[in-house]
Amino acid sequence: MATSWILKHRSTQQTMTIVVDGSMLAVALGDRREEKRLKSAEAALQAARVVVVERQARGFTLMKHVVDTPPKKDELPPLPEPRSPAEAAFFQVWKREFARPASWRTIALDEGPSRDASPAELSFLPAVMDCAADGATTLQLVQRVPAGTERAWLNAVAHQARPQITKLVLDTPSQTTTRQGETPWGDLTSVLAQLPSLQTLFVTGLATFAPTTHAQLKQLFLIGSPVSAAVLESLADVTLPALLRLSVGLHPEGWASDDAIDALIALVVADGFPALSALEIDGLGPRALRLLAALSTSTTLTHLRELRLVNADLGDDHRTLLQLAPHFAHLELMQVSLDSLSEDGELAVKNALAGLRNSDARLHLPERYLADG
Repeated sequence: MATSWILKHRSTQQTMTIVVDGSMLAVALGDRREEKRLKSAEAALQAARVVVVERQARGFTLMKHVVDTPPKKDELPPLPEPRSPAEAAFFQVWKREFARPASWRTIALDEGPSRDASPAELSFLPAVMDCAADGATTLQLVQRVPAGTERAWLNAVAHQARPQITKLVLDTPSQTTTRQGETPWGDLTSVLAQLPSLQTLFVTGLATFAPTTHAQLKQLFLIGSPVSAAVLESLADVTLPALLRLSVGLHPEGWASDDAIDALIALVVADGFPALSALEIDGLGPRALRLLAALSTSTTLTHLRELRLVNADLGDDHRTLLQLAPHFAHLELMQVSLDSLSEDGELAVKNALAGLRNSDARLHLPERYLADG
């Protein structure tokens, strides 16, 4: 399980995330991320504590600290009884993982079966997942290097109902979005069906959906490298009556394709998520105005309260923005970069939109799913 700190600067409001996962130390500040592997887990924790103290001296305030603490012996979840020497050897790998039961369970998939694992080895995964999920409300699957076993692990999650799980995170904090963007998670429909109380789903990688309904999901973060039109079209067939926040990272470094933008616009204006109050899109590029124009006449906009567009180029035509502005005036927060506008154009748009924040801060960072525990 990872140990993490979230700090925020008192004046600039910049957020810093520090995550220790084993001997790996990852420090993220805004768009910048640094990773370093130390000699041991203890060395990584000590280095992280030094960073925290240094940053507090520079005006940062500690907002959240999730600590990996050892439990009492009688709190240890039971390990399944191995049925063969091969299983005994396999479960030995996981004894360290299960020594610390917690509400947040991080599972390092690369410590499990490899790409060339036999069906017999993969058949152990449901028992491993049952132990991992015992007492947990959050499951985080960490895959540092895609190994072709991701689907087998998700099948293990879905092999029985887990009504206590409220958050599922498929993301590796120590890796960049680009490196994770093609992790093949596959169809998540069966997973949703077995997690009926799920409220937050955070996915970095390739994931699709089949027609289904989930009554409790409130936050969906979908980040790819890139997110394809097919993925967005599959999401349009999912009924999410309680969804409050939809966050889509179309592309971690560039702009999405025209097909993906078209699918995204169709998804958003169809108003298939009647409770949606916050929409966040990363990677629209020069097609940002197309989304704003489509939203301006859609019923979706009537219940939105927050709209964040990152890596979006609005061009230099502030008059078009001013024509659209009245449709977005009710928003409590609208985040978009105005750097492409002239000074006069930027001032005019700001005056027309009281909730506007001129920012291009990235959205899809570990603190997004660490923030609410």
